[in-house]
Amino acid sequence: MNRKVINKLIGIAIISVALTINMPIDAFASTAVVQKVNTNLQNGAVSSNTVTSGIKLYYGTNISVSNVNELKNQIESCLTNQNTSVSLKYTGRDITDWKATINKCINDVLENPKNDYARYTMSSYNYSYNTIGDITIKFTYIETKEQSKVVDTKVKEIIKSIIKPGMTDEQKEKAINNYIVTHVAYDTSLAHHSAYAALVAPNKTVCQGYALLAYKMLKEAGFQVRIISGTANGNTHAWNLVKINGAWYHLDTTWNDPVPDVQGRIRYDYFNLEDAQISDSVRKHSWDKSKYVGYECVTPYTTNDLDILKSSRMNESKAPSLNNITITNNKGTSDKINVSGLNAGDTVKVFSDGSVTAKVLGQAVVTNGAKEVNVNISQLGANGGKVYLSVINKGKIESARIGKAFNAEAIK
Repeated sequence: MNRKVINKLIGIAIISVALTINMPIDAFASTAVVQKVNTNLQNGAVSSNTVTSGIKLYYGTNISVSNVNELKNQIESCLTNQNTSVSLKYTGRDITDWKATINKCINDVLENPKNDYARYTMSSYNYSYNTIGDITIKFTYIETKEQSKVVDTKVKEIIKSIIKPGMTDEQKEKAINNYIVTHVAYDTSLAHHSAYAALVAPNKTVCQGYALLAYKMLKEAGFQVRIISGTANGNTHAWNLVKINGAWYHLDTTWNDPVPDVQGRIRYDYFNLEDAQISDSVRKHSWDKSKYVGYECVTPYTTNDLDILKSSRMNESKAPSLNNITITNNKGTSDKINVSGLNAGDTVKVFSDGSVTAKVLGQAVVTNGAKEVNVNISQLGANGGKVYLSVINKGKIESARIGKAFNAEAIK
């Protein structure tokens, strides 16, 4: 099955070096710490940069805070209202390590479950401070405040149109999954990340936008919901946790809408899964469980809905065994990948890598009476490497991809 994985994940990497400068009597020690946070959930690499410099901070501010809780409240207000900056005067005398305290306050706000949407729409932050209590914190976002208001308005309209009186919670959640899967396409250009991009223009986004939109819609429909981040198949990824019938479950609308986008196709492969199901050897989702204590998904989900029952929980093709794959990397002629242990009608696909944007190098169908198939590739390359294979059994959906290494071309 073609999976869509967000390829750059929000990561708050605290790497900062403070530079304190001794100033004349008419000035004071000051430090500026600029912390960049990469929130483009796309290429599997989380990067951060910290730039530090000594500056004089002589600005004024009308906002005074006297303790750490008040400082957190002001940071939270700035973030959740999508303000770009807040300047504060800290009047308390309890801070000895300014950098560590400000970092912790910001992280506490970002890790608060009620701030999930704000956290995942923030793209970076930076702050500056001095030792007499002047603090400025600035945020940037992946969608503007005006765009977020448009999202709120459209979400209310959509929920009103798709949620009908008398619907069960499962029917409501299913309707939301269906809307997202049929109205949003995965952005293979990896350029768009927001719920606004998913909902308004260009109706394409990566998993970050899928998760943000699902969060908004489920909230509006009355569900308790979280955005969870981790990895899927080894790549950084974000999806949702939703509480239904008193228990928490995983919902991944991104992977319910695989590439390539097919008009009208809806899947429920990642609909209300337990921890053990979504982290198994096929789905390969992982996350830091210490960050989601109290949100464990351990209750088996039961349903009589035939659409959900027909999902890949029962109908996913079995990936080929590594022992049944033989790769011949020829020099000067086409290369051959042989896959055995198959049945007539099975389709084997070979991909350049395991990512959502992987190129299909070749595919072949097992003929009647055969148990194996050869996939011919023009050239894998002179050096050794790795390709990824999937299988589509007749009447089932595509398997997960499995990687197989190959040797360099033989020297003749």
